[in-house]
Amino acid sequence: MICLLSRHKETKTVDIIYAEFIHKMNKKAITIGNILVYKNGKIIYKNAVGLRDIHTMDSLTVDAQFRLASVSKQFTGMSIMKLKQMKKLEYNQTVVSILPKFPYPTIAVKQLLHHTS
Repeated sequence: MICLLSRHKETKTVDIIYAEFIHKMNKKAITIGNILVYKNGKIIYKNAVGLRDIHTMDSLTVDAQFRLASVSKQFTGMSIMKLKQMKKLEYNQTVVSILPKFPYPTIAVKQLLHHTS
């Protein structure tokens, strides 16, 4: 997984940023990936590159889900801490109170941090 978190000059267009992303992927022989450009609270660009399934030759879509395994723990922890800092959640709060469609009504946010859910 590659995350490109850099500040670009305002004069750079999304198309240029996308071309740079594809170039970096090609240099590293990465043939699959998604790109999302987020600015001022809004998604301004999203695209997918590569195949979702090499056996069926299905193309990757921006809605494709990836199995991140243990990598997701860092993202979960960072996201929870940022939301707590912004006073948008509490550790003892249930996840379902934030995400109403979450299928496990008794799981608390702190359990996600401790990886005990």
